[in-house]
Amino acid sequence: MSIQSKKWSIELIWWLATIVLSGLIMLPIIQAKIEFPWMTFNIVYLIAGITLVRYIFTLQHHPLAWSKPFKILMILIVPILFFPILEGLHSFLEYCDQEGLQNILTHLPVDQQNWFMKYIRIEYVIAGVTCFAGAFALIIKMIRSLWRQTKYNQI
Repeated sequence: MSIQSKKWSIELIWWLATIVLSGLIMLPIIQAKIEFPWMTFNIVYLIAGITLVRYIFTLQHHPLAWSKPFKILMILIVPILFFPILEGLHSFLEYCDQEGLQNILTHLPVDQQNWFMKYIRIEYVIAGVTCFAGAFALIIKMIRSLWRQTKYNQI
């Protein structure tokens, strides 16, 4: 097995682990049958946040680490994430401030409502902020990596 195919195998394992971890984080919300309107945003935040942060720290091990088109594509595509990320965070926080999460948790006992309000708020905001910060930092990382690759033949 070549080094490149091992890198692709590791990348696939990372993606599977990311999906499993995202599922485990969302499991309490799914099991409690909560009608969570931001479920799609939340899953995207988790998967994108984990992946973007991983690329920041492990880019040199990525199969496309030396690919300039990959880096340029990431620089061009990742900023498109900024607006949906901010929209999802804004709508969630606005709902929490105006309506309160109690409205989507009424079918649960009061002690579970309190736990879920804390869990959902903390988890959603951390996932969204991680995704946003990861997207911003990845752009800088890719620009730096392109510059180093061009100037010094390093990643």
